[in-house]
Amino acid sequence: MAPYLERERITMRRLPLLIPRTKITAALILFSSLPLAAQGTLLPRPAPIQVENNFLRILVDPTSGAVLQVTNHAAGLDLVEGSKPGPPWRMALKGSLEVLPKSLRYSFTRDSKGDHLDLFWATNVPGLSVRALVSALKNGSVIFASSLSSSPGVPEIAYFEYPVVSGIG
Repeated sequence: MAPYLERERITMRRLPLLIPRTKITAALILFSSLPLAAQGTLLPRPAPIQVENNFLRILVDPTSGAVLQVTNHAAGLDLVEGSKPGPPWRMALKGSLEVLPKSLRYSFTRDSKGDHLDLFWATNVPGLSVRALVSALKNGSVIFASSLSSSPGVPEIAYFEYPVVSGIG
């Protein structure tokens, strides 16, 4: 058995290598660092937060508070289709052309039954925060209630919109 192994080793040593090993290694390193078109983030996205009653289901993005989907259970119909995670709300300050959905921090709490969702955003405007409540009532309706909290000296709000819903079909 030993002569057979010895013969294999000799054959392996005699094979010519057409490309130097350093070039192969360099090519593999370069290729492995190239981003692929279909390559996305490797971390799994958190599951959407669900608020629902017997008639409607609302899916909210847990990372931003944006409404992702609204489904009518009775009709089996998605009322909002293909909505991409985006800004959850829009706001502009009086005298400013900049539209704000720039939040520094976002958090949410949900009741144990999944009927109510309390969302909170601290904005990039010092002393200005946004809070919203999404409630699925037993009568079949869903309520979106939002409020702004501001400290003295914060500019006046020109308009505020929550939720920003896209893909209505």
